[in-house]
Amino acid sequence: MNEPLWQYITGGHIESVAISSDGEYSVVGGHDYKIYLFQGEDGTQVWNYSTGYIVRSVDMSSDGDYIVAGSSDHKLYLFHKDNKNPKWFFDAGETVRLVAISADSEYIVAGLQYDILFFSKYSNIPLWKFQADSYILSVAISSDGKYIAAGTFDNKIYLFEKTSNQPLWNYTAGDIVLSVDISSQGDYIVAGSFDNSIYLFNKNNNTPLWNYSTEDEVFPVTISSSGEHISAGNRAGMVYYFNRENDTPIWSYYMGKGISSIAISATGDYIVAGNGNSSNKIILFSSNSSSPLWSYIAADTIVTTAISANGDYLIVGDVDNKVYFFKNSIGKNEINNAHNENDYKHYFLAFLAIGTVTATVITYRQLR
Repeated sequence: MNEPLWQYITGGHIESVAISSDGEYSVVGGHDYKIYLFQGEDGTQVWNYSTGYIVRSVDMSSDGDYIVAGSSDHKLYLFHKDNKNPKWFFDAGETVRLVAISADSEYIVAGLQYDILFFSKYSNIPLWKFQADSYILSVAISSDGKYIAAGTFDNKIYLFEKTSNQPLWNYTAGDIVLSVDISSQGDYIVAGSFDNSIYLFNKNNNTPLWNYSTEDEVFPVTISSSGEHISAGNRAGMVYYFNRENDTPIWSYYMGKGISSIAISATGDYIVAGNGNSSNKIILFSSNSSSPLWSYIAADTIVTTAISANGDYLIVGDVDNKVYFFKNSIGKNEINNAHNENDYKHYFLAFLAIGTVTATVITYRQLR
């Protein structure tokens, strides 16, 4: 068992959390209509901002300087961490369900009901808009904003390049695509579908490199910055960890039904997963083993998780209005003992140069 460094109780259940690469800043949004910015291991609240309705999605640049949020008040917001008042907002005329910001903070993608909007941080006028034939369920953006991935209710996986609203390609899965993620440089895209499958693509081709069939609907998926490591969870309660070269999982673990959220550190060393269905667990894994490093029982269903680039810090939100912030001291000791010099070089490249990858999905609770 690992206890949180701090907890915070908001005025409504949590919808979305995000964390900076070094874990110094974290952002939270939810059903009390507020966006919260926290700092440090003591959870100092830097500011909060009240929107007009439920905050559906939040994200943060790698350095924590810029924060984006989407709300049911129909607005997309952009903030700088030093000011609680938005730098700008965009009125979409409908709920902004999904947001993601590139690690370098230069570009923002937003998902509405049917539309994907793409922005530069310097203007609230969209650079382009794409209208899908069905609900947008997930969006992800590469670290430099060059590539954007999306998943939809009509089983589609899309890949875009930032200069055009015309997809580079699309792929039709066997059922709805609830979750997508993209590697830091945009070279690899992972998707999870209700056809029970996890799909991996190279950016150059809409033919999957591989797909792995689980025994139930796939909810969250996540990919490391380099694209070397992939993790996913399904409704049946299984967590899977893969190397991209092989569609056979390195390991799998049953943690209890309804894996609702999953996140992987930049180097792929750590995976945090959360679930509901009365077990309400937060579990941290290392890449070395399916045996959990530690677990924690939350007050209610876990909705959203995020992990810092180096795996030092985790932030989690549940439907009982609670935010939990953890320091990964137990896991770090175990991984540090196993690392060699090349592993440390890989970590510093990921942390200093690559940054974090951003993906946002509609939660299963929202979908229902």
